[in-house]
Amino acid sequence: MRVQLGNPAAKEAFRDGDGNLRHRDVDGPRVTTVVIPDSYTLLEAVSAVVAQDGAWNHHSQGNDVAAVTPDWVESDYEPLGFLLGSHFGCPTARPSDWDGEG
Repeated sequence: MRVQLGNPAAKEAFRDGDGNLRHRDVDGPRVTTVVIPDSYTLLEAVSAVVAQDGAWNHHSQGNDVAAVTPDWVESDYEPLGFLLGSHFGCPTARPSDWDGEG
């Protein structure tokens, strides 16, 4: 399964000199792509994206707890896209005028 999220506040991970995982802002909106094994159940797939240690928090909040939600979500598995869109309260398709890399 594949999920893409319109990320208005993207972060990238890096290791500091002590080997600790840190995050820094990335300029501009980005597309965050999450590839989930097909062996995952629907609940496991949702959790892989939205859990505290999930992909969305890792790529949108990093070291700071923030209330960042995606601008949109798309998935090649319609039930997953629907659940994520409902959870985040965002459209389940990339708007044609959305400006971001990816």
